[in-house]
Amino acid sequence: GWLKMFDPAIAVQTGWLYPFAALALVCGVLWRRGRPRTDPLRAGFVLWGTWLVTFFLVFSAGSIGGHTYYMGVIAAPLAALTGGGAALLRRAHRGGGRRALVLPGAVAATAAWSAYLASGYSSFLAWPAPAVAVLGLAAAMLLLAARPGRGRFAGRIAVVGGVASVAAVLIAPGVWTAQVFDPAAASSAMGAVGPAGGSGQHGPRPAAAPAQGAPASGAGADTAPSVRAARSGQRTGRAAGGGGPLNILSGEDQLSADQRKLLTYTRAHQGRAAYVFATTGWNGASPYILGAGARVLPLGGFSGRVPFPTEAGFRNLVDTGRLRYVLVGGGRGLAPLFGGDGRRAPRSGCTARVRSDCSVV
Repeated sequence: GWLKMFDPAIAVQTGWLYPFAALALVCGVLWRRGRPRTDPLRAGFVLWGTWLVTFFLVFSAGSIGGHTYYMGVIAAPLAALTGGGAALLRRAHRGGGRRALVLPGAVAATAAWSAYLASGYSSFLAWPAPAVAVLGLAAAMLLLAARPGRGRFAGRIAVVGGVASVAAVLIAPGVWTAQVFDPAAASSAMGAVGPAGGSGQHGPRPAAAPAQGAPASGAGADTAPSVRAARSGQRTGRAAGGGGPLNILSGEDQLSADQRKLLTYTRAHQGRAAYVFATTGWNGASPYILGAGARVLPLGGFSGRVPFPTEAGFRNLVDTGRLRYVLVGGGRGLAPLFGGDGRRAPRSGCTARVRSDCSVV
């Protein structure tokens, strides 16, 4: 919906500075009214503001589908508006009057927003939320006390207030960013930082293929003897470099013991087949493709909704000996992330045929 970008799961990636950037944009445009059309400062606010608003609306109306790295496109205008706005609001603060109230207000609003976002992840780190709240309140009070005409120590108070403001605004996003350097935290293939990036991907691990010959439960006669269905075990847990929908692997040593056994077995019995085996989803194929360079066919492609192979094409692969094994199970690919239902994907007919006609090996 239109409030999607304010969802904490998304906002903790690049949205910590929303309040400051928004106030800076409004003030930068309104306070520069009446200037020549070529005014560079106003042009800068219009440029970065247009960039931010455009992508804000696009992402709100469209689908992000778990791709948190998309948020990087709004990081640039947020940073530019915050930096330019800080200079603009600081000058206004020194000038006194009603405009001097905007800087402490921007700091307080941004600190409150950051504390709210961080408070939802207390199991990740408990201290950022209260620390940001206290610093934000102190910074706002110091900046209010440091307005022109408030005494001879106003300048020194303003310096302390400025330091507290920077800390209040940047502590939480800094902590989230620094998480990527923590060796105890997992990296995220989606580019997420903080607890969203360290949660890891979960999914079933394929079990080792047992000895050939046991028929599939409830299956009839083996009407397609050139195909064998290896049914995966439904183990839940973090796969070692595999099992999740997006696995970034660096070598075959990243495969689990069960995955290596399965790959060894199917390669040994591959014969002249074009594919080592097929899987019912990308998340089942990715460990073998990315980790071992194996030629594995994910039915339905990356999203699970690609009509390849068709049922006729799948049958042709089997009849011509180009496909002998199918790994059944391991999830429904990424169809749900793209607004689809894997059970109604084009590959479902192929999967049903394997389950009914093939035997377990």
